Amino acid sequence: MANAQAGGQWYPPEWPERIRALASGELAPVTPKRAA
Repeated sequence: MANAQAGGQWYPPEWPERIRALASGELAPVTPKRAA
């Protein structure tokens, strides 16, 4: 598997940066919308 990370987790390369921004309060999560 070419996209597998160590430990078997796969995620887009920008995720760690976005997670850090969310954790530090720099990025606000989007308000969820109700599904149809």
